[in-house]
Amino acid sequence: MLDQRLVQSPWDSRVVARLASYGSVLVLLAIALVGLFAPRLAAAAGPVVLVVAGVLGLPHGAVDHLAVGWGRGRAGRPRASFLLAYALAAVAAAALAIADPAPAILVLLVLSAAHFAEGEYAFDRLRGGCGLVLPAAAVGTWIVAGPLLLRPAQARPLLASLDPDLPGLVASARAPVLAVAALLVLAGLAVAVRSHNWWTAGELALVVLATAVAPALLVFGGWFAGWHASRHLVRLAALQPYGDGKARSLALVKGAAGPTAVAVAGVVALVLVTGGLSSAVLVALLALTVPHAAVVAWLGRLPRVRAA
Repeated sequence: MLDQRLVQSPWDSRVVARLASYGSVLVLLAIALVGLFAPRLAAAAGPVVLVVAGVLGLPHGAVDHLAVGWGRGRAGRPRASFLLAYALAAVAAAALAIADPAPAILVLLVLSAAHFAEGEYAFDRLRGGCGLVLPAAAVGTWIVAGPLLLRPAQARPLLASLDPDLPGLVASARAPVLAVAALLVLAGLAVAVRSHNWWTAGELALVVLATAVAPALLVFGGWFAGWHASRHLVRLAALQPYGDGKARSLALVKGAAGPTAVAVAGVVALVLVTGGLSSAVLVALLALTVPHAAVVAWLGRLPRVRAA
């Protein structure tokens, strides 16, 4: 049973989620258009967009410490043990990615694809959709595999900065992974069309189109901040037990400020260790995905969240 204050609140999760859908689609459509009609600009902007989008996307996971309480229908600060475990998981993942980059990065990429798929599924339910598994899995898989594998030459410098062996490993997996991702896309489109979920089908088609016509770093950076992170922030706003739009937004800003500052400091530390800004941002995002994905997956199992 949802908290009665949530029911009476003027906040309408479906309306806000649909507005976020339109905004994220416009972001990716703009990226596709830039890739088509201004390829040189798109190529030059890719590394910058990845760094900026990575920093802008950090706050979407910086409220996990509050989301645990919100998922249970209450506000309040988490235990210190939770914060310590969260930080240790992220640091351990980053350390592994630096110490033995190739296998660690590949595992983190798979985890990221699963996390993105979960986000698509949950967000579709939030905006009033039925939550189709295959289209969500297709988006999550393609947005990771597509930018890396469709244009391997563009992603190679970034991968090589993490580990000289990484581009070769990714290249060896290119054909089978692309085949699986393409099959998922076709299956996702078929399921969406068959169930008359035209908006879901259109979003999946747009993700594939953008990765086909725009540079890898530009697509992933824009999608991460303008699509995934923005949609997750709407989920977090809706997760709060009560309050109008202003109160929920203010809670997100206040809650995310401190952890985001810590994450930015971590990125700076990684820059000093790895010597590259783009690679440091990528490692930070992948490392933070470990505890963040665990928290989000746990939230998705709560009865109150599943009923929303």
